[in-house]
Amino acid sequence: MAESQFDEPVFGFYPTASTDVLSSHFLHSGQNPAILLSYTGDKSDKNELTDDLTPIIKLLSGSIESCTWLCMNCTLYKSQYHSFAKLPLPREVWDTPELSDWMSHFNSCTSCFDWTLGQRIAERGFSPDDFPCVHIGNQITTTCPDHSNPADCPDVLITYFARFDEYSIAVPDGGTAAVAIRYCPWCGKLLPESKRDRWFDELAALGYTDFTGDDIPEEYLTDEWHRNAG
Repeated sequence: MAESQFDEPVFGFYPTASTDVLSSHFLHSGQNPAILLSYTGDKSDKNELTDDLTPIIKLLSGSIESCTWLCMNCTLYKSQYHSFAKLPLPREVWDTPELSDWMSHFNSCTSCFDWTLGQRIAERGFSPDDFPCVHIGNQITTTCPDHSNPADCPDVLITYFARFDEYSIAVPDGGTAAVAIRYCPWCGKLLPESKRDRWFDELAALGYTDFTGDDIPEEYLTDEWHRNAG
């Protein structure tokens, strides 16, 4: 087994994990824990477990202060992001307990899930703050190498029509039909009210009756008309 990277005894704790799983985890991570302890109770926070486990730890190592706790948590998850979030991953990484723990945390921790979406948005060259929420931002900034039109991609569920400041769910009928939405389907965040009716009203007030004509002011062909209006 690889030598430990720690100068003090290591206490390897993973809730509900067997000692065999723990041994495999530390072997792959290059760590050699002095203590492996499987806990199958209903507590998953280290602080909550201290009273229950301190007598055992002291018996095995002499002092709880002498042990390094290695638990998957938000800090560890974020520190491993660049190791596990870049696809494709090598096969030897896919088969490790570390990745399994990391993915389990991603799927169970709402805070880290949202943090990860924010990272993806930033990596695509956008600011998460420019969107109503990270869930909408992740959808709008997603690109697909197989579909030039995002509406054709089954992984892109939300579309944004900048001219109307309108978020919608595309109707998969081979056309451009979509159903406008007022709330984020994932977190319930209130989205901007569609400015579609206002767009037609303002052009009508300017005397336009053909809303597809080439003489429509250029700012009304983009989101400039409502952004400038404040």
